[in-house]
Amino acid sequence: NAERLLALAVVQSTGEKQAEQAVEVAVDALAIARSLNQEPVFISYLVGAACRGIALENVKRIVNTTFLTDSQLMKLASALQESRNQSALTRAMVGDRCIDGDIFQDLRSGKTSLGEMYSLASEDQGWPLFLIATYKVSGLLELDHRSYLDAMERFVKAAQLASPQSIDGAQAVDRGIKQLPRRRILSRLFMPSLSLVFVQTSRSEAQFYNEQTALAVERYRLANSKLPSQLNDLVPTFLPAVPSDPFDGKPLRYKTLAKGYVVYSVGDDREDNGGTEKNGKGISYVPGTDITFAVER
Repeated sequence: NAERLLALAVVQSTGEKQAEQAVEVAVDALAIARSLNQEPVFISYLVGAACRGIALENVKRIVNTTFLTDSQLMKLASALQESRNQSALTRAMVGDRCIDGDIFQDLRSGKTSLGEMYSLASEDQGWPLFLIATYKVSGLLELDHRSYLDAMERFVKAAQLASPQSIDGAQAVDRGIKQLPRRRILSRLFMPSLSLVFVQTSRSEAQFYNEQTALAVERYRLANSKLPSQLNDLVPTFLPAVPSDPFDGKPLRYKTLAKGYVVYSVGDDREDNGGTEKNGKGISYVPGTDITFAVER
């Protein structure tokens, strides 16, 4: 809710051409997202990612509607960089593993009843009652816990890789989970397609790199009264290096338009669609499009 309020404040500030105020609000919005970086639980990671998405949209609005000074562009770039935490997904995975480990332990001790687990599992998975009744005494609980820990360890290792290797690693784990026997009840229940989170994280990274690069383009334009012909023109004065696309590992794409320019990632399909933008609001990704940051001025 705080992020949404600040997004409205950015709309108001840009509408009134209050550039400095808009920048300050955007910096605060990025700080809210950053405040969740050290949280060790998965739900906080997801909330933080949602907050960051709103904060990134603020920056996009400001750059597209407001003329900024070099110091204002640098302030946004600095706040953007500070909002990053490349270990956040790893931390979330480890925290989730600890929480789920408690559930396994509670089942062993009887603190959580098999009846409660049956009602949860049967609703979503249709597990037969006899399997639940013998789950603990037959040793299935221990085997399930072992499968869970093995899969989560692989997810944690995947989270520590750079994209796109992290996505590929997580998708390999997902395929392994889907092939587990049905009697691995909790492993299948606790890890429903976690690789989708890795994809979403890469989308967020792509948006971050797009904005970081666009801010450097704007600084170059201020200094040279023209747009760069290629992103390498920004190095090293405005960028230490051209960022790599999280989806294919190649440098981010850039092209000038009839009016303005677009910086883009190839997105989920890993195909260069020439900077084609999605046209559906509220949809994270549309096949045949790219993840873009377009400035049409």
